[in-house]
Amino acid sequence: MTASGRLKVRLGEYDLINSTDCAESEGRLVCAPAPLSEPVAEALLPASYSAGALSQDLALLRLPRATSTTDFIRPVCLPETGMHLEPNSVLHATGWGELLNSSHSGRYAHIKKNVSLPVWNMTDCKKTYETLHLPDSIICAGGVGADTCRGDSGGPLTVRAGGRAVLVGVTAAGYPRCGTAGFPGLYTSIAHYLPWIRHVLTRPLKPASTSKFISTLKIIYVS
Repeated sequence: MTASGRLKVRLGEYDLINSTDCAESEGRLVCAPAPLSEPVAEALLPASYSAGALSQDLALLRLPRATSTTDFIRPVCLPETGMHLEPNSVLHATGWGELLNSSHSGRYAHIKKNVSLPVWNMTDCKKTYETLHLPDSIICAGGVGADTCRGDSGGPLTVRAGGRAVLVGVTAAGYPRCGTAGFPGLYTSIAHYLPWIRHVLTRPLKPASTSKFISTLKIIYVS
């Protein structure tokens, strides 16, 4: 267990170094309200989670209360059961990870980046990463120069479906030299864990975690 003040989520964040996030849109400057910082009440992991393993590489963070949606803070949809991603369909990953082709090695983005990545055939991906023995719970995407990198882990991988953003994966790992052609990034498949996610969502938050002052963060392994 650890002090809850050490783990918070930032909602509506875009530019990490500016207190007010602004961007030009259609010739005018649009500014968002200040991001929200919320404590995490529970971190829920699969019962068989093992640090460093590609399987079961997923966690749900539960907040002590519901948050309001805005033009800049919106929920993402879970995939439908049995949702299939066709090879070469385009997915979108975002994050503040290490910048590719930067003149300064180890330089990280302060503005949230977005990259479009084609889905790989799983058979081809397993051959590419033969020594890793990839589990079926992995999505392979990218391998065309554009890529996620160090610092992007845990970020969302989404697809547009029916006019909605659907969360299909979470950034997990990749080739050591990010952006190397022929080596896709590796993402934990959300569809693979839908039964576990839905089970976790039915768990009530213990009353002690909903008090105004949360003194500890519970890390819970859920089978």
